[in-house]
Amino acid sequence: MLDPSYIADDIANIPSNYSRIIGRELQLQMRDLPKLLKFTQLSPEQFLQEDILLTTRQQVQILHNALNLSPHPDFGLRLGRHLTPATHGAMGFLVNSSPNLLMALQAFQNFVPTRMSFTRLNFKTHQDWVECEIRFETVLTEEVYRSLLECCLMVFVTCAEFIIGRPLYDAQMNFSFAKPLYHDVYKVYFAGNYQFSAPYSSIKIPLETCHIPNASANHENYVLAMRQCEVMLSQLKSHKCSTTY
Repeated sequence: MLDPSYIADDIANIPSNYSRIIGRELQLQMRDLPKLLKFTQLSPEQFLQEDILLTTRQQVQILHNALNLSPHPDFGLRLGRHLTPATHGAMGFLVNSSPNLLMALQAFQNFVPTRMSFTRLNFKTHQDWVECEIRFETVLTEEVYRSLLECCLMVFVTCAEFIIGRPLYDAQMNFSFAKPLYHDVYKVYFAGNYQFSAPYSSIKIPLETCHIPNASANHENYVLAMRQCEVMLSQLKSHKCSTTY
């Protein structure tokens, strides 16, 4: 797992496609982009370049701005619904090609820093469960933390349901924040159980479910995507993550 000391908040290494999807969810026009980019030092023209990379500070600020612009308190869940495996680049390709959910979760743990450099996953295997703890290695407001965590869990659930071919009704999601006022909408997004005010944020999935074969698994694609992810992780560690590189 990547040591957080390799990555600094002021280095641009986060793909900007997530933030453009944020703009799409907000239904922003070109003239509205300065509101989304407030305090990021990014111009709309820079932001619309597909190969632009963001720093942790810029990514967090964009999410903060989006929450101020959105009329929907469940913005994190709504955003996560748009983050299909295809939006995660090589990591998404690797996850979709994994032999089973357990291997896909391991891919998430190893390579999520290549997509969101301040995110850390910690896996624990129990007798009958696999548990994935989710942490963010940066300072976040309570609202941004809640939305970001909701978004991440939506991503996990979407990928898991693709692999096992059914709703993830046997999962247990634990949120470390207090129950939000809009908690009733969670049942629209999650088939599994969930609780709030947990000691830490995680998702627990039965080991039996994690071993369900992925009908879409492809070994050749898996190996190809794994190599690409390993190269990207190596570049991230060495800070070779400029647009020019």
